[in-house]
Amino acid sequence: MFRAALLAALFAFSSAPARAEEPEFEVVGKIERAALSLSILPRPGYRILGDAPVVVRLDGSHVDLPRRLYRREDAVDPHAEAPRFEIALKNPAGGARIDAELTFYICRAARCRPVTTRYGTNL
Repeated sequence: MFRAALLAALFAFSSAPARAEEPEFEVVGKIERAALSLSILPRPGYRILGDAPVVVRLDGSHVDLPRRLYRREDAVDPHAEAPRFEIALKNPAGGARIDAELTFYICRAARCRPVTTRYGTNL
């Protein structure tokens, strides 16, 4: 009896349709002229909380990073709706990689929540 109930429960879970929520934002990076341009783009209907911190922590392998910590004030335009950071890259070697951890608040109307997400790319 227990075995039949367990099999029925497993079948019910495995036959349920897979569903994923669309994220409220997208992190986009672009390499140009020895720099990584890293942007946080809120989806329509969402916004980055303007008076909350935005923090970008970096780690790189086979590349020199003059700075490893960026804050909202370091963005190209600290008051922009989509903060963009220009990150200098020095001496990238073969197999170079940069990883970032981004922390910020995303809002929809008056409701906001903290977000910590990661971005990584090979150079």
